[in-house]
Amino acid sequence: MGRDKGQAKGGKGGAIAPAAASKGSSGTPAQLAVRPEECPICGHDVAVSEEQHILGTCGACAGHPYHIDCVQEAWERVQQKIKVRPCDMFATNGTSQRLPVNCPACKSGVMLAADMVKPLCNSVLEDERCYVYNCPFCHSVEEQQEREAEYLQEQKEAARKRREAELEQHRQEQEQREREQRQAAAAAEEAVQMEATAAAVQASLAAAADRQAAMRQELLDREEAELQLSADALALMKRHKRSACITSLTEMGYSASDAAAAAEVAGCEPAAAASLLLDGGLSGKRPSAVSVIREARELLGEGAKLGLSPTAVEAAERPPASDAEVDYLLSFMM
Repeated sequence: MGRDKGQAKGGKGGAIAPAAASKGSSGTPAQLAVRPEECPICGHDVAVSEEQHILGTCGACAGHPYHIDCVQEAWERVQQKIKVRPCDMFATNGTSQRLPVNCPACKSGVMLAADMVKPLCNSVLEDERCYVYNCPFCHSVEEQQEREAEYLQEQKEAARKRREAELEQHRQEQEQREREQRQAAAAAEEAVQMEATAAAVQASLAAAADRQAAMRQELLDREEAELQLSADALALMKRHKRSACITSLTEMGYSASDAAAAAEVAGCEPAAAASLLLDGGLSGKRPSAVSVIREARELLGEGAKLGLSPTAVEAAERPPASDAEVDYLLSFMM
């Protein structure tokens, strides 16, 4: 023996005698590149009567023995499967899904089958009796068959446990997905509730702002009624105040559109409008009512100094009064 493999331990049984030689497509056996007991992969002899080996059947040459570890090393990429049953990965064994493997012995055929060969105990073969304690080898064909059945049962049990582990993992993954879906649904529902709450708060704030604006407007209407000035006079004063506010802001360097927007929000108060423009607080602000109560009272006070009644002051405020008189009266609004 060129390489001593030693007797392999008992396990799955299989064929003991080599298979008959097959012929090539031309009807004659293919020319072997190795000796009959030589492993075509490593080049060393296989102790077919002593060690566990793989008997590979090629489509062009006779069956040939192979070392198990040689087959394993030749298929390192599938070594995990080969360790369980290397003969199944070494030949097609009637399964068309496996990729064909070239025969290492004749180099021309394709491996069609491969079976595990496990010899009987040498002591039993020679002396018909074994004195080795816990001998790992089979002592009869019946024992080989029993070990074959045990091996198959172990494989079935291992496959069952793998399947149970896969099912358990699948169940855990499914529970995890369901838990994540429930969390996502709860988060989405919470987001919807928060949006609804925010919308309700905004609506409430808007309603409160509307009520405050209505109250300010009502108070403003009462104060304007106490001035004894007509609506036209008050509207003229408001237009003048708005124009003066926009002019003041544009002189400060702001554009006409920004100045007009700030004047609407600040109620045409130049100081408040300039503060809004400086702070950038125009976004989302509502227009404020323009109040000319202070200016009207100052105007009426100046008119009273001139001996003019509110009606006379109003008449002097409008055309066709002289420009000098109107300018004099309106100058008190600034």
